[in-house]
Amino acid sequence: MVEDIYRIGIAIKDVKNDTDTDIEEDIMPDLISKKIDGVILINLSFTNHDCKYNGLTQADYGINNNIAILLKKKSPNGPNYGPSAQITDIGKTLSIKIIGWFKDMLNRTQELTLGKEDIVYLASILDTIQGNLQKIIDDYNTLKLRKGSYILSVLINGKHPVNNSVIFNCYAKSIRQQYKGSNVGVCSLCNRKNVEIISKSNVFKFYTHDKPGFISGGFMESMSWRNYPVCKECEIILSRGKKYIWSKLNFPYVDMRYYLIPSTTSSYAALSEIVFLLERLTHKAFSFKKAYIDGQKTVEMDIWDVLEDEQDINSFRLLFVQSEQAGSVERILLEIKDVYPSRIKRLHRAKEEVDNSLGEKISGFNFSYLRYFLSKSDKIMERKDLDKIFLDITRSIFLEEKVDLKILLPHFMRNIRQEFESDETTSRYMNTLLRAWACTMFLIKAGCIKTERGITLNTIFDPLFKKYGASLDSEIKCALFLTGALVRKVMAIQAYEISSTPFRNRLRGLKLRPEQVKGLITEAVQKMEEYEMYSKASNQIVETIVQLMLKTPNNWQLSVDEINFYIVAGMTLMKEIYALCGETQEELKSEDDLLVEKV
Repeated sequence: MVEDIYRIGIAIKDVKNDTDTDIEEDIMPDLISKKIDGVILINLSFTNHDCKYNGLTQADYGINNNIAILLKKKSPNGPNYGPSAQITDIGKTLSIKIIGWFKDMLNRTQELTLGKEDIVYLASILDTIQGNLQKIIDDYNTLKLRKGSYILSVLINGKHPVNNSVIFNCYAKSIRQQYKGSNVGVCSLCNRKNVEIISKSNVFKFYTHDKPGFISGGFMESMSWRNYPVCKECEIILSRGKKYIWSKLNFPYVDMRYYLIPSTTSSYAALSEIVFLLERLTHKAFSFKKAYIDGQKTVEMDIWDVLEDEQDINSFRLLFVQSEQAGSVERILLEIKDVYPSRIKRLHRAKEEVDNSLGEKISGFNFSYLRYFLSKSDKIMERKDLDKIFLDITRSIFLEEKVDLKILLPHFMRNIRQEFESDETTSRYMNTLLRAWACTMFLIKAGCIKTERGITLNTIFDPLFKKYGASLDSEIKCALFLTGALVRKVMAIQAYEISSTPFRNRLRGLKLRPEQVKGLITEAVQKMEEYEMYSKASNQIVETIVQLMLKTPNNWQLSVDEINFYIVAGMTLMKEIYALCGETQEELKSEDDLLVEKV
């Protein structure tokens, strides 16, 4: 991963930057990729060694001031490299990040070679901010800012930190100080020998020196440079590559985000092609909103339209990173290596096949269907506790690893049962079933779920089994599928005849066991006969169910979740099943619409 980011840093060296500036690259401030709602400036005036506080000034965060405020993160528990920080708690941010910065500079006067006038200048500003600490907090609270993310910085005599020579020099020297005391060795990126290796790289926030693992030099921070030796020049390139990826190749994945990192084993002569690819990806990203609004494709799938045309000599990494403590800490949630364009083509084909099979029943498959089931194990929870399994499935999808459907079924059925119990109409739980069915179909067509075999029974239902055969790969599953249609038919008849559906209770909250299913079929036939509505179509379905069950061993080898999943699938697709038996659309509509309206 690091090598790929380094190569991108080389590739984009001559790419025009959105923020042209005279600041040297090694001390370039952070360009925050996430949305910042504004900048709050502590307005100070300094004349004749006298500093005064003049209130707070609000400004938009954008191309005019993202460099000017010199926001470059350093430590989550201490000041940054400059007197600017994202606001968490105004009191803490002011004390730790702003006041703390001026104190830190005054404690390092010799190290930073500050002159007497510079020391007096910084001390005067520090005294003024400390003396007005509570007033600054009160002024901030009266701003009545809308909920969002804001940055706190200083404005002295109308100048931002970048235009204040004392502050800028302290900022630059603090950054470059990290390169002092370097060690001599071989750079792991450029492979040059006998070069100065920086003692501690701050490019990646997930790189630490105090966590267990196989590391050179034990837990001695002074020896940690041996783990991944990088020279100063290469760290600048690495930082450039990371900034580009973090800001330009950062894409949504349902309620998460991922970084897309092109990876190639080709020579540096091919780097121009990589730059071209990066530019295409960047421009494509800007069209996401329109695609999303139009409802043609989801944001997370649209990006692959570009990638699927690439050759397999290039692969891609998907990096899911969670930022914490206002971006000072980064944690890798998932890294997916070696995702090839040919795999992307396969996933696109799988999506198209699912969409074609389910037609208007779904709005178009996307990864939010999976996330719907793999977010929270209980809807009332605040925390999403199913992130790990969702990311595990994501890895399997992109790498064509096998997924056990039995792992997903409990999550499918949990949501289906909740909707079934709480919904007075039939629409919601059936929509939930269709989501689950689409997920299953997609995983099978993507090669992630292995099916047993196709079912050919020479019956009128064979086309339906083929069309929706996401996992209808055994006689018993097909029998349960048809049983669901029979059950819903009874409920539709009851809704039409008596304006209620007491037969719904026979489903036992969708926790039916094998012996209960067999009894359910008999009861369904009896109920239809009671209402004198046991049609030729229903009889044909019952005969097929019996035929399928006779071919099935007594031990079905299906879990309760599997049994009820296929029954609900049949309930959802009842109209199509009965239509194959010759029932007219008028008959189906009159009964089933009453079921939806009255139940």
